[in-house]
Amino acid sequence: MGPKSRDLLAAISDNDVSNEVFPFSASRLINIGHGEV
Repeated sequence: MGPKSRDLLAAISDNDVSNEVFPFSASRLINIGHGEV
């Protein structure tokens, strides 16, 4: 929940983390590396 958190998630995940798909303060499972978090 920092100013660059969306940029960080986009860089390390194949999931779409745009604001339209993943709104502020939402939670869901995404893939990071070889795991789901």
